[in-house]
Amino acid sequence: MDQETIWEAQKEFYTVFTDVAAGGRLAFDDRGHLYMSVGAEGGSTFNGIQDLSTPYGKVRRIYEDGSIPAENPFYGQEDIIASIYTYGHRSLQGLEFNYFNGELYGTEHGPRGGDEINHLIPGRNYGWPLTSLCMDYDGTRVEYGRE
Repeated sequence: MDQETIWEAQKEFYTVFTDVAAGGRLAFDDRGHLYMSVGAEGGSTFNGIQDLSTPYGKVRRIYEDGSIPAENPFYGQEDIIASIYTYGHRSLQGLEFNYFNGELYGTEHGPRGGDEINHLIPGRNYGWPLTSLCMDYDGTRVEYGRE
């Protein structure tokens, strides 16, 4: 059987942190797209989730052959990864395309009280950690750059 790599993170984004809860899922739609969730970087600050030039905390959309759809929300914009479909995700643990209504959904882990089910809309920022309604594991409110 032939195998081909159609996507991989650039080596400069590799880290030594654990990926235990980072979230990496795949889903296909009925138009030849592959959606991939790329979880948050490990460590203590979740760097890069709000940065559109990093792979962390994003859902990517590509064609099954690895090419990038021109209708992606950030396609052709300078210093932004063209395959980004949504961003601001902490830890997507579920990714599902609904063939009946054509919508994409994701489930996401958050710390205490912060789990989510989201209808994923192209280009939308799902806010981690800027809009989290959860608490950190020590009982304090989640603040950007702290979790």
